[in-house]
Parts: sequence; structure tokens; C-alpha cells
Amino acid sequence: MIFILSGHVIAAESDPFTVRNWHFVDVTEQLNVEVQRRMELALIKTNEVSGCRIKKLQNEMGKVLKRPIIGQVEDWVNHSNLPGNRVTLKDSIYRDSTFFQSTGLHMTEASMAPVIMLNGEIVGTDKLGHFFDEGWALYSIYRKKNNLEASLNYSEKTENGIFGMMAAGIESYADKVANFHGLTFWSDLVGEGYTSKKSPYFKCEDEHFVMIRKFDWADYVDGAWDESINCNRFRPGDFEVNVLNHIKELGMTCPVEPEKCVDAAARYGELRNHLLHPTCLQNQEKISSQSKD
Repeated sequence: MIFILSGHVIAAESDPFTVRNWHFVDVTEQLNVEVQRRMELALIKTNEVSGCRIKKLQNEMGKVLKRPIIGQVEDWVNHSNLPGNRVTLKDSIYRDSTFFQSTGLHMTEASMAPVIMLNGEIVGTDKLGHFFDEGWALYSIYRKKNNLEASLNYSEKTENGIFGMMAAGIESYADKVANFHGLTFWSDLVGEGYTSKKSPYFKCEDEHFVMIRKFDWADYVDGAWDESINCNRFRPGDFEVNVLNHIKELGMTCPVEPEKCVDAAARYGELRNHLLHPTCLQNQEKISSQSKD
């Protein structure tokens, strides 16, 4: 299995529990500026050829935003001076895992992603890679099949496979949420695909694209991106028991802010069973029931 997954097992995981009460500074503005800068560079390259060629725009955007395994924006944040918190594997909730229980976590120090505050939420930087790279994969499937279910099924398949349970023993519902929003981002470039219903980023004028909407992480990031709210599913057995015990030792249970599950369920509506962990859904139903009493 190690050889088959050698290109994928370094996909990072994050631990928002251990760092939750550490000091955070919201980096939304800085990250908005960086993504906007990259999109404007791609726009300049695209417009070197007239005709508003959508594939050219997508390709140029991909050159500055996408990259397999560790995404470009994810990697930029990881090596920037932006404020964030990082916990090593030996100090994380995964510290008792064995190589065979969670191969991906033990392959490299880079397996533990830094955690940042983005739009007021505690988010692992690995979600940025999911947003741009896996989001592109979901967009491509949607454009080919015109079927959202097919895209979401692919997302679930990867989380149960090479990017999640198979490699690390972790199925991240927060990853699925980031994947989904990445689908809407790529759809919103020119308003083709499963869009967010917001204005597209670009429109064609005089045979060239012009940017009519600025990028803002606030359009996408919510509490469901946080793995301590939108809980993970862990490999059953000792791995799961140990992780849950370490979370309990921190004085926490998942979801740490159940009310955010209510907000997430309302936002995702019919998609919530695809994107939200059952425990988050159960808390949402319990809180909603109590509010009616």
C-alpha cells in the first residue's frame, strides 16, 4: 500500500482541538489579497490572446492556484509569515497512532498542517488545497456529467480512499465541504457549472475578459470547514479510541460549538447529509428541537 500511495500519503491532516484555545489572528484579508493577486496574473496571461477563451482562462488560473498533493496556495501559506498555529504529530490528538493505522500521518513532518483563523473559523491549511485542487476535480465531473451527485460521490470516494481513510485513517467531512466550495469557485469563474448564484468573477468585453468580482474567502468559509465542529470519522478500533480520549483530555467533545452545526445544516439544506458529519447533524436536530419547546 505504501508504494501505491507514495504520491498521496503526504496529504496533510490538521488538529484544531489541541490549538483551539491558542492565540489566533484572522488572516482572511491577507489571503484574499494573495488569491486576488494570483487571479489577476492569470487574467493578464489569458488576455494575451483575444477571444475570451474559457479554457485558456481556466488553464492560466490553474497554473497559479492548483497543484497536486500540496496545493499552491496551501504551500504559500505554510511557508509564509502569516500568523497560525502548528502542532507536531507527537503532540497532537493523533500521537498514539501507529504507522499502519495512519500511514499518511507518519510519512513526513509535513503531514500535520498548520491551523489558521479564516473568516473567524479555525481551519487547517490543507483545506485550501482541497478548495482549489479537489474543487477543480469536482467541477470537471460536474461539467462532464451535469450531475452534482456524481461530483459529491467522487468527493466521498476520495475521503474514504487515498486522501482520507485509506491513507490516514481519517475521513474528514470538513474536507468535503472545502471540496464542494471549490466546485462553486471554479463554476463561478464565468458562471458555468454548479455556481454559488453570485456574480461570476469574469465577463467578456471587447474580446477580452474583465474581472467584475473580487475574491473573498468569506463567500465560502464557515464553521463546517472546522474539524472540531464538523467532526471526522476515524478508523474504528484503537486508533479511534485513542483519538477520542485525547480530545476528551483537552476538555472537549466534537462538535465543540454545536450551534454552528445548526447554521451549517441551514446553509447546506439538502446537501447536508453529504457534507456534515452525523454527529453534527444530530446536534443540529437536538438544538432545533429544544428551541421549539
